[in-house]
Parts: sequence; C-alpha cells; structure tokens
Amino acid sequence: MSGHKNGGFEDVLLFARQTPQGPLLHTVVTAQCEKVLAGGYPWRLWAVTQIAEPGPDGLPSSEESANLAQDEEELVGRLPGPEQALHCGSLQHRGHYVSLIYSVTPDPFETGSPDDHRVFTSAHVWDVYCREDRKAEFLHRKFIPTPKERRRIGDRQVLEALEEAGDRPEIPRPIRFFALFPTQAQATAAGPAISEAGFAVTDTTEVPSQDGPRWSVMFEKESPAGPGSIEQLSSQAQSLCESTGGEYDGWECAPVSAGQSGQ
Repeated sequence: MSGHKNGGFEDVLLFARQTPQGPLLHTVVTAQCEKVLAGGYPWRLWAVTQIAEPGPDGLPSSEESANLAQDEEELVGRLPGPEQALHCGSLQHRGHYVSLIYSVTPDPFETGSPDDHRVFTSAHVWDVYCREDRKAEFLHRKFIPTPKERRRIGDRQVLEALEEAGDRPEIPRPIRFFALFPTQAQATAAGPAISEAGFAVTDTTEVPSQDGPRWSVMFEKESPAGPGSIEQLSSQAQSLCESTGGEYDGWECAPVSAGQSGQ
C-alpha cells in the first residue's frame, strides 16, 4: 500500500486491497469524500469503462493507467460545480476502471436521462449507473480505507522516506510512536498500559486541533526499521492507542547509515 498526492486532483490517496477475485486498487479523493459524508449528495454514480489490455492481475499497465486517468479527468471536468456533484475517486478491478461520483441529481452530466446512461470522452465510453445512497454507505463500508489500512498507508510513506534517505533498516534505533487523547487525564491513564507493553513513554504534550485541544503521548522502543518490524510494532501501537481510548497518530525515526550505532 502507498499513499500519495496526484497532480490531477487534491488530496489523493492510493491504496490496494486483496480480494478473492484479485487486487482492487483504490484512488480516494479524501476532501471530496468528507464533503459527501457531511450529507446532501443522495445519488451515487458509477462511471464504468473497460481496461483495454489488463494484466494477469486485472489491472492496466502504467501507460494505459495514465490514459485512463486523463480521460477520467475529462469526464470529471464535465460535472457541474461542487455544490451539485463531487468526484470521490476511482476503483480498478478485474478489467474495469470505475469512477465514483456523488451527486444531488441522478443526471449530473445532463444527458437527459435520470436512469442508467452513457457518457463519451475522447478515448473511452463510460456506462453510468445511478443508485440512491443517501447515507453514503458505500463510502463508509467499502471505499474509504479502514483505520488498519490508514496505518499501513502511513507506515509505507515513512518507510519510503527512510529508503530515499539511504537508511539501513536492519540497524536498531529508537522508533517513536504517537497517540492522541481527548483529555490530559486519559493521556496520563494510558501510560501504564503503554509501559507494560514494552514501550517507554517519553512525552505528553497539549496540542491544538480543530475540535479544541488534545493531548499527544509519545512513546518509543528500540528496533530495526524494516517492513516486518514496523508492521509488528505499528500494529501493536495502534492496538494500545485504541484500547486506552486514544487515536493512533503514526510513528517516526531518524535514518541510520551503516557507520552509525543507531543511538
């Protein structure tokens, strides 16, 4: 899994899920999804086109993926303003490319049909399917990454940054983890459970947020920083945060070169 920003859309998150039918690649426009979840967009639209030459995994080549994204951008450009329709991202799976749109009407492309219809772009034909989804259940249940997936996306981003910095992941070093709590009392109460799990609590700080101040707890453990070690420790840290009433806020460490001891 990995997360990134795409120049075509704002705040784009890319991640994959493995299903019995093969990999499912998600591209999620997070800011748009948040607006849909706030309400007011009762229609979910699937705009579906075929992948011309899917690989054995059912996904397109990098070249075809770029062409599909370009045509999707043309498709999205035909939507009315954000007060009428929001593009939430796309799915790629089993030879299909699906653009996901939420709208106040079943026909934001103004084809004249409130039912299923077609839209043509420069290189693709999009079959558009309209369904009511007033509570955005699809976003809640199947499209937006779960807390576990979000953690793994964040882990991958940090690991990629370390690799780019020339890190030697097999060398142990302090790994710092972060948790957020609604109150100072909850942050303090979480300390013993974190310590019993083998981490050292190193700092508790008040931090600002949109919903008012929260309390950040930093705790650390010395470990290598390879994918296997990080998956184990980051999963453990996330479970600790959730079991003590907090929210996991990721991890960090300094890159270590071959000549360093890790201290």
